Amino acid sequence: MKKLILFSVAAFFLGIGGAFVFQSRSSVPVVKPPIVDTTGTISSGQVTVGVPKPDGLSKYPDLPLGNLDLSKPLSVKAVAEHRTALNDKSVIVNGLVVSTLLGEAACPSGNDPLRPGPGGCGQPRIVLADTIEASRDTNYDLTVLLNERDQGYTVGQAVTVAGIVSSSKEAVVVRKIQ
Repeated sequence: MKKLILFSVAAFFLGIGGAFVFQSRSSVPVVKPPIVDTTGTISSGQVTVGVPKPDGLSKYPDLPLGNLDLSKPLSVKAVAEHRTALNDKSVIVNGLVVSTLLGEAACPSGNDPLRPGPGGCGQPRIVLADTIEASRDTNYDLTVLLNERDQGYTVGQAVTVAGIVSSSKEAVVVRKIQ
C-alpha cells in the first residue's frame, strides 16, 4: 500500500495523476488519441504503432563491396544491395526522382490553413529509383536527404547525386554532399 501511495503522490506532482490506471505489474496503459479524418471530423480511436515495411531490405541481398568502383555513379539497386558495405562511404548515385518533399511541403509557412505552421518542418528529400514504373519494387527506392536550399527537383527527372551513405541491414539513405 505504501508503494501505491508513493506512486500516487509522485504522479500528482509530475502532473500525471489519474492519467494511467494500473491493475497489475504487467498491465500497460492504452493510449486512445483523437483521430481526424480527411473531412476534419474528430473521432476517438486506438493507435497501433507499427512499421509499414517491418523487414525493410533485410530479406534482400546485402553484398560486400567487391570490385564496386565508388568513383563512378552507382544505380539505386547497387546502393541498396551493398548497403552495409557502403555505410559511411561517399557515393555517386544515378536515378529517377519518384517522390519529393521540398519547399512549402517540407516546411510550411503557415499560410495554408490545411498545413501546420512554422515548427512543423521535415527534412527536405527526394526519393530515387532506377525506374518510375508503378510495378517497381519500392523496397529498392532510395531516400536522399537534402538541405533547405535544394529545390530544383521534379518527379520523373533523371539526376546524379553525390552523398554519404547511412545504412543498416533494413534500410539505406544518402545525405547529399553540398
